[in-house]
Amino acid sequence: MFHRDFADLRETLFALRLLREEILDAPVIPPDRARLRQQFLAGNGDPAALRVALDEAATATGPEIDRAQLDRLARAAGAHGLRRSPGVPFQRAAAPGPGDLEHLLGELIETINSGRAVEGWPPPVRAQALVFLLRLVQPYEADPDRVARVVEAYVLATDGFRADCMWLCRGAPSREPSTARPDPDAFLRERLHGFVEALGETRQLVRGATARSVLLSWVDRKEARLNVRQKRLLEHLAEPGGADRLTFQQYVNWHAGRGAPSLRSLQRDWKGLRDRGLITSGEVECSLVLAGLALG
Repeated sequence: MFHRDFADLRETLFALRLLREEILDAPVIPPDRARLRQQFLAGNGDPAALRVALDEAATATGPEIDRAQLDRLARAAGAHGLRRSPGVPFQRAAAPGPGDLEHLLGELIETINSGRAVEGWPPPVRAQALVFLLRLVQPYEADPDRVARVVEAYVLATDGFRADCMWLCRGAPSREPSTARPDPDAFLRERLHGFVEALGETRQLVRGATARSVLLSWVDRKEARLNVRQKRLLEHLAEPGGADRLTFQQYVNWHAGRGAPSLRSLQRDWKGLRDRGLITSGEVECSLVLAGLALG
């Protein structure tokens, strides 16, 4: 049903591994890491269900998935037993009848645990193969996309692609094929390419958090030669969305001297940071100057 040879996916799989290592190795301070984890869990699906998948992955003793484990993952996604409804078509194929589900679920588990799948399919490929089969069979009563996402998160987490550390494949796995029949290979390629894009977005997000970590570890050092206002200004700008929330009144509040700072002192502080390459000129500077003029 799936690729016999993954040569055409070699570069994609290499990119996945490279991005994974870069993301996991990034030095991010604990508060930012906690914030990012919440952001990733929320963006990847139901946080509570994904935590079950991550817990299952942490205690996994091997790549095989048994029926009890699959049932637990499906239950986390809202399943209450096997499907009793007719189901919905997937890739132009009608869902199998409820009477066939027990047998088909056994075949699904046998396929994903076969020697070919366990030994020959890289984990990202195996995860998407399982997503495809779960969507095709729709064995559980819960929403099939949601079940597939939780099981996908489990398999990927066993290989270090954790749903609380990075974006996983984005979008619902239900795109129609270009052919009249289900096309697992096209599905696999599209999902893995989407996964690379998601990890690319993750890398950019984590790089921003890493830059903040470096900045915050440096601003208090003597050789930084920053006054109190400049330190607090940089710390604020390093916050997510900090530039959008910056006001002249905040700058006034950061002043450590006896008298209130003037627009001229703001310009000097800002120019000092800009001349040293710590900030760049743009809309934020204009907004600050206009706010300073408005506040007098």
